[in-house]
Amino acid sequence: MFWDKNYTPSQNIEALLKKENVTVEEFLDEDDIIQECKSQKKALLNYFMRPDVIRRLVELTLTEPPEELPVAQRFRHANVACELLTLGLPSLDEKLLADADTLKLLYSYLENQPPLNPLLASFFSKTFRTLFTKKSDQDWFLYQQMCLKLLEYLKLQNNFLDLICKHFTTPVIPDLIMQMMRNVEGGQLKRSLYDWLNAEGLIEKLIRILAESEECEKHANVSEFLCDLIQQGRTMRQTEQDNDSFEPAFDGSNPILKNIESAPTLEALFNVILQPNAQESAIVSGITVVLKIIKPIVIVDERNSDRLKFLQDRERKIHEDLLKTVICVIEPHLKHFNELLRNPPKKPDIVISAATLSPPFGTTRLQICRLFTVLLQTNNEDISKAICETDFFETLLYLFKQYCWNNFLHSEVEKCLQIVFYNSSTNYNNNNISNNISTQIIDSSQNRRCNLGDNVFDNNRDNIFNIKEQQQCSPVVVYPEIDDDRRMGDGLNVDEDRKQEPQRQEDREAELIKEDINSEMAVQPVDEIKNEEQSSEGAKLEFVEVLMESNVNVNVEQLNANIDEMSTENVGDNNEQDLTKVSVNMGPSNLQTHVIVNCKIISKLMDCWQHNRDVESVEKGCRLGYMGHLIQIFRHVINCISECENIGALIEANFQSDAERELWHSIMNNDTGDLTKALKTQSQLLANCNAHEACDYNITLDFLADTDLSDAL
Repeated sequence: MFWDKNYTPSQNIEALLKKENVTVEEFLDEDDIIQECKSQKKALLNYFMRPDVIRRLVELTLTEPPEELPVAQRFRHANVACELLTLGLPSLDEKLLADADTLKLLYSYLENQPPLNPLLASFFSKTFRTLFTKKSDQDWFLYQQMCLKLLEYLKLQNNFLDLICKHFTTPVIPDLIMQMMRNVEGGQLKRSLYDWLNAEGLIEKLIRILAESEECEKHANVSEFLCDLIQQGRTMRQTEQDNDSFEPAFDGSNPILKNIESAPTLEALFNVILQPNAQESAIVSGITVVLKIIKPIVIVDERNSDRLKFLQDRERKIHEDLLKTVICVIEPHLKHFNELLRNPPKKPDIVISAATLSPPFGTTRLQICRLFTVLLQTNNEDISKAICETDFFETLLYLFKQYCWNNFLHSEVEKCLQIVFYNSSTNYNNNNISNNISTQIIDSSQNRRCNLGDNVFDNNRDNIFNIKEQQQCSPVVVYPEIDDDRRMGDGLNVDEDRKQEPQRQEDREAELIKEDINSEMAVQPVDEIKNEEQSSEGAKLEFVEVLMESNVNVNVEQLNANIDEMSTENVGDNNEQDLTKVSVNMGPSNLQTHVIVNCKIISKLMDCWQHNRDVESVEKGCRLGYMGHLIQIFRHVINCISECENIGALIEANFQSDAERELWHSIMNNDTGDLTKALKTQSQLLANCNAHEACDYNITLDFLADTDLSDAL
């Protein structure tokens, strides 16, 4: 609030200061009382520094006012009293902490039975928070002494965390712990606070709340609180400086984060989620915490490139170790999660405009689908094997068809199958396409994203796992540049007369060609390169063909000689690396074989397609809600078949009848298939904008010229 420079002291307050037996309430009724205290008038401050006045201010802040008072006046005294207590005057905080009776009165508010009045709880939280928040003009050693005194007082009570857990239905109360962890300054003091909270069993107490069915109204708040603890701990690990006495958390200095990410805590969470007759709130909250633990860590803004690289490497290593722990703990429980997906907690029927859901799909099953999606994305063989031992994919496709209007479910189904078919590819992105031409993965800093739809992880471009080798990104061809030594005048074909001017001119032209390649052809997709023999001659012909298609003037004989020389010179390096090209016709993975052969997933997808076709064909029929995602699933299958012919052969060999085979070809035909028509219609409706990619919307009116669009709808 901005005050007039010509402000004059209140005459009423001056009169009250001279009055005998004046009450605190009389001062609080004055409109200018807060401004008068901010001006730090000595006589007024001396009055409010009296222990009895401070005690009365605390009482007014925490006492429920009489209900017979008008609404506009009920909480006036409590509000003004709280403002006076939190003005930021260090001497006021000292007086409050020095008076044991007043401090006990403040602490006693936590002993009230829930639920607390939300407004009074906010006043208490604000007053309590000012005791451990450093003021700008406060002496550092005095602040440390006050915080230490408050911490020692809380330790002596022996029930601080129990009282906090009792009031989790009022989020402002447990937020006090988060504020203490965030605002307390000083390495040793912060370390002491963290150690005490962990020793008092903060995490164990919160998990016990999730296990209690009668505490279901607290479950969501407990889950959010645990996720905040994880996020705060990981952020602290990145932002703490090396010279801080509170060492970075990855060395074990943050015992709370270490406890949450430990195997015993994960096991306790899974026991809560999978306990018999578990409440849906407990299941959903527990899985939410697990997903937060698995989620990749995002690096905060860091301009120092050396420190950024250090953080990236460190966080990647930490997350790899964490995933090993999670996978080791969760693997034996996957069959129980699958059973919970089939038999979730009972829910009453819900009537919506499209149909009656009996039973509704529910948040429990949605969270389980998200958990399986995240686990599949780890590409861990043990997890894939454990999932294959369940009927997860059959259940998933059954639910996909049954709940045809639940796009949250459809999105998770698409992600799961995209991971299966996308990771099914030949993994050629880890190898060179030939002995002479190298491949490189473009990382997220160059705006090359992994084609995994809406990733369950955060798709922030600062994500450390989208940097460097991204296992699921489309590889691009990068042709080798000329060595630095050759840029000084040496040609690619070294001979005795290399110093002659014509030869140097040819060498310079060859260098320009190479530079043009790096700038113009660095985004040439591998799937556009022909799959020829892996001989050096085949690679050279392919290389030349790409250049000629790019309208680059090139001397073919000179270029062939250049490639031969580079191949000879790099043979030593190539022997140290895996430069073997993986055949595009490499066989399908075990997970793909399970999905195609055992789960008959293609047949189930075609059944969904046929079901939609039947619904659309009736009078006033409409397209079912899962069709957009089903189209994308078929596109993933097509991409997989184009990369690995054995996938197509495996699909063809597992049709149960000729009718299925005919339906498959009628859908997948490149020219007249239903999928081609659906993609064309979808593109027209979206104005040629790809709805599955993050891009600016580009308005085009080409779809208005199509007169047959109404028939397609």
